[in-house]
Amino acid sequence: MAFNPLMIRLTAEILPRLPAGAAVAELGNQTFRPARGILGEVAAFLKQDNPAWRDGDLMKINERTGVALEESSADFMRSIGYGNYTCIDVNQRHGALQMDLNYSLAEKYNFHDEFDLVTNNGTGEHIFDQAAVFRNVHALTRTGGVMIHVLPFHNYVNHGFYNVQPILFHDLAQANQYKILRMSLASKDGTEIAFVDEELSRSTRTVKTYPLSSILDRTIAWPGIHELKSRTIRRGMKPIAKAMRSLTLNRANILLVAVLQKTHSDAFRNPMQGMYAGANISSETIATEYSSG
Repeated sequence: MAFNPLMIRLTAEILPRLPAGAAVAELGNQTFRPARGILGEVAAFLKQDNPAWRDGDLMKINERTGVALEESSADFMRSIGYGNYTCIDVNQRHGALQMDLNYSLAEKYNFHDEFDLVTNNGTGEHIFDQAAVFRNVHALTRTGGVMIHVLPFHNYVNHGFYNVQPILFHDLAQANQYKILRMSLASKDGTEIAFVDEELSRSTRTVKTYPLSSILDRTIAWPGIHELKSRTIRRGMKPIAKAMRSLTLNRANILLVAVLQKTHSDAFRNPMQGMYAGANISSETIATEYSSG
């Protein structure tokens, strides 16, 4: 998985929300792939809140090339202020702990460690058991901690088993009482259009924003010639459709970003898609299973 400019920006921007020396777990070993100049931008951003912070360790990464640079994800995280770093994969590249994310890490490997930040950056779509992915992320994140999911949304063909939808993370958050800090449509170079309920905190670059509810609209971003009906055109004018068109002007694949905060220590609950929940469930027993109350 690539620790790309988008992820470099996201991990720097979320840092002020986390305790000093925050512990990190990443699903999948991460190959560090920065763009030219981005580490300098991150350094300037972090100095806004902490002028005394020294960027020496961060800027030394700029001097690396080849394999040494690709193996720099953990060093990058530590250089900007994170503490203990762990990544989990089925191999041991980049120092990964060798475990299979198709299974409960607690049950199969007796792994019960908790972290302040857990990332699922281009990993979950390659795991067959999606429920296991989200259960593991929940278990790995300590109460008050943050989860960052960056996964394929649009124009990824045969990249992995799955592409994801915004409604998944909304209903996942509803079921487990996560706070949605932001959902975004983005490209791997760091271009991002965010959907938020509160003003977006300072970022490493300009980010256009829409209300969070807008990302949940049903849409047809590019109506075909046989779909030019008024209802279809109205769908195509919604903010999420505009965001998709904007990001694809440069033929970009579109990633979905979901930044969630775990607010309770309750056990993980499976979500049910909201439009099929509530009064649609006639069995009281089944409805109780999907209640977050």
